[in-house]
Amino acid sequence: MLEYVKYNKKIKKTVDTSNLSKEELEARFREEIRHHYDKKYSYHIRRVILTIAKLGVKHIMLRGIENFKTIPKNVPVIISATHKSHLDYLLIDCVLLKAIEYYPCTIAGKNLFHGYFKTMLPKVKGICLDRERIKEENLRKKENIIYLRTFYDYLTEEIFGKSETVLIYPEAGRSYNGEVGKLAHGIFGMAKRAINEDGKMAILPMGITYERVTEDEVFHQLQEIKDKEGMSKRYRAKDLNSFKLHALLQARGRVLFSFGEPIYITMEDLRHLDELGEKVRNAMIKETVLTPVSLVCHAFGKDTKLKLTELYARMDKEKDQALKNGYKMIPGVDQNANAGYIWKLAKPHLAMPWRLRNILKRKGDEIQIVKPIVVEYYANSVKHMFE
Repeated sequence: MLEYVKYNKKIKKTVDTSNLSKEELEARFREEIRHHYDKKYSYHIRRVILTIAKLGVKHIMLRGIENFKTIPKNVPVIISATHKSHLDYLLIDCVLLKAIEYYPCTIAGKNLFHGYFKTMLPKVKGICLDRERIKEENLRKKENIIYLRTFYDYLTEEIFGKSETVLIYPEAGRSYNGEVGKLAHGIFGMAKRAINEDGKMAILPMGITYERVTEDEVFHQLQEIKDKEGMSKRYRAKDLNSFKLHALLQARGRVLFSFGEPIYITMEDLRHLDELGEKVRNAMIKETVLTPVSLVCHAFGKDTKLKLTELYARMDKEKDQALKNGYKMIPGVDQNANAGYIWKLAKPHLAMPWRLRNILKRKGDEIQIVKPIVVEYYANSVKHMFE
């Protein structure tokens, strides 16, 4: 029996849809999936979002937009982005609207479509995807197969068929440990339906780097709650509180959205999904950059405390290695800056107790790790730069 869940204030109501025909199910699913783009609203909400974002983000930067502009107009495009924070959804649209006066259609998980966002996201081209339905183990149910087919049909007809660009986070959720996860094959199901008459489409890799990720201190708690309860009310409350704390008290940081070179895909490429998935993933990883916070955290290695002089020496060595491997410091930070200056930039995000940032603690000439899970998160986010 299929149950359609609706929320009315605090009362959860279910509707039995087991007797609905295939056509009626498709109509229900399509209404749940589709966006209701409102251009005037999009420009208005952009101003609101940027005003709010300034409470927690100091500089929003975009790099590599020329890689998007060089893709021929007749070639369908899927932007494949790393996923660090809920801010991704809001800020990417803002910077693209400013740079190219265009909103891409964004694939977002159904868990985000609640409260005010249930109304807002469809108006800014948010397309609702129920990830639970399309999990491999759940596709044994007939109604979920109908859902997946309806989702792909909607993309083919209403998105790619109308020359819209799609933005997707193929890791199927935010990274809770800092690493870029293995890509879900759903992105290539979309790519298959996007291929044009000339037999190709383009995947545009994007790397997102935050100087400090808003939710960094709660990711491990969110993972535990999610494993036990799913996207529960407690999960959402914990998530929301991290944003309130960040906006009201904690230091603002930089964020960079970086486009790589487009990867042109044919039907032949889609016959080798594992190889293609790794190629796209590596291209996304390549667009990440080094930040003062991630450099400090990675320099600790397996140690839990270091003398400041030793920390500085490791930071200088690792920064040189990352630059040699083709990576860069986040824009706004001098590529040749010494370790002392970089520590000064990282300190408000890592070791400023009065702002409730007690990740590291200085005791005399020694730096100690107070919250190893957070340090590990940032170390993981850049470990590929030193391999």
